[in-house]
Amino acid sequence: MKLVALFKAAVASVTIAGAGAAGGYAGYTAAPRLYHHLTETPTPSTSTLQDDTLEAYQTRLDTLIDRQNGVEYSTDQEEETLALDESKKEFATDAALDPNLSEADFGVIAARFNPLSKVDTIRLRSYNFDERTISRRDECLAATPATNEQWGADRYAYAQRVETCMIEKLQHTGDGAAIAQKMGAAGGALGGAGLAFGFSLGYAVRSNRRPKAAKPA
Repeated sequence: MKLVALFKAAVASVTIAGAGAAGGYAGYTAAPRLYHHLTETPTPSTSTLQDDTLEAYQTRLDTLIDRQNGVEYSTDQEEETLALDESKKEFATDAALDPNLSEADFGVIAARFNPLSKVDTIRLRSYNFDERTISRRDECLAATPATNEQWGADRYAYAQRVETCMIEKLQHTGDGAAIAQKMGAAGGALGGAGLAFGFSLGYAVRSNRRPKAAKPA
């Protein structure tokens, strides 16, 4: 299990336990809000390596923007257009799969890159679906197999599976929030702490399971 996923689970458990300890209606209403906040907070850059990685992607993106501004999507520049599209696809793939690009910085890159897709469909579609998906990137990167039967070791297909995982985890956030709400309503320090531990253990077990590879959307 990725350290970031374990950290988020632990912090969520402690916080939800506190909400449970408060008891009554306060715990019932606070727990799901706290769960959403903690699970939807992207991991920030924590090292010089990650800072340098963001800078490298920003430089690559500047080049892509300049190239797109200089290309007219017409039959007269078909080769240049195809080459640009391949470069953009490679960029999006690298960004989605790079473990040295933090979740928060992935969001920064996606916010700049996706507007370039006005003339094509190449984008970081998880962010385009909902920017909150970036907080699931590291977890999905760890849980998604790099190869599958249909697409083999194709990196673009791998990146698409990672993004599909991110979207699906965001859509299932409500399941975890419902559990958090029940924990908050349980009340009592011992009861809240015990339920929080169970939630943390269940979260860890689910995160370690390797989901079946989804077909690229």
